[in-house]
Amino acid sequence: GNSTFTPLFLDQGFMNRNVDLDLPAINLRVKFNETDIPAPGVLTIITQKIENQNDEEGYGSEIFLYWTTNSAQLPQRAETTIYNSICGQDPQKLCAIQESLNGEVTIHVPDESTTGQVTARVGLNSKLKLVLVATPEQIVEDLGYMQQGDASWYAYKNCDCAASPDFPKGSYVKVTCLNDETKSVTVRINDFGPERDIFPNRVIDLDKVAFAKLASPGAGIIQVKVEPVDTPQAQAIVIEPSPQVVVQTESPEPLWEF
Repeated sequence: GNSTFTPLFLDQGFMNRNVDLDLPAINLRVKFNETDIPAPGVLTIITQKIENQNDEEGYGSEIFLYWTTNSAQLPQRAETTIYNSICGQDPQKLCAIQESLNGEVTIHVPDESTTGQVTARVGLNSKLKLVLVATPEQIVEDLGYMQQGDASWYAYKNCDCAASPDFPKGSYVKVTCLNDETKSVTVRINDFGPERDIFPNRVIDLDKVAFAKLASPGAGIIQVKVEPVDTPQAQAIVIEPSPQVVVQTESPEPLWEF
């Protein structure tokens, strides 16, 4: 059918070692570092073929990674590779892994395209699928700026401001958190950076004050979308005219001549 069910029993012999599970039959590879698996358990992989394939719905299969164990200790993440021949075919598209975990959606975009596959370190008990995203270079070429990507923070001016490699100083940008689109902040660009050749997926660096309106600074990096906005209109200040003070002087007494 359209689904496969693959249970993998990882006993005590898999503890404290690098584990490489290459599963070409389901176009998947899962790797654990030596410290990733704290206790024995069962990794169950369910793949379900995606029927309507396009950039938004994904390619290949939806992949579910479940871990079950009698231990209170659970592995948290694993390096996962999805094999698909579509990866690397279009120089203007990158294969990425979309991860859905605990109600949050994260798109792991690699720094560069790899032919036939895409790899990301993802959370267990998550749902994954391969998606295509435009390369940063193509987005910048089409729009003049990156639409979405990573945002970090730095302590600079303690204001709703930011550094951008795309927007000129003095312009304003609305930044929205992709994990919670009810959270957004409008910032003024007052610095340049980060360098796109060093951080190809970094779309903006927010001042710490602005970042805190989207997420806890402890998150370090979050995924956001950006869009230019008009310069906010300054609030008009209405100056009420001062009440006119009329000073009435007494008329001098008339001088009488006889």
